[in-house]
Amino acid sequence: MKMYRGEYNLEHPKFPKGSPAECGPADGPVDIKEPDIAYSKEDDEAIDRFHREKVSTSWHSVRLCSVTVC
Repeated sequence: MKMYRGEYNLEHPKFPKGSPAECGPADGPVDIKEPDIAYSKEDDEAIDRFHREKVSTSWHSVRLCSVTVC
């Protein structure tokens, strides 16, 4: 895509420096033939930490009303 400018770092886990999963500059989309990223234990911990910081619940009240049918 011509408008692609790489990954948006604020929306990614903070991977350790030098990790293959670390976000970096990109000129365009990743080639489909690129090998899959091999995540290390530290990468998995960064992903878990990211989820704990970003994910939250959605709460709303529910009113129950009993209806009697005669």
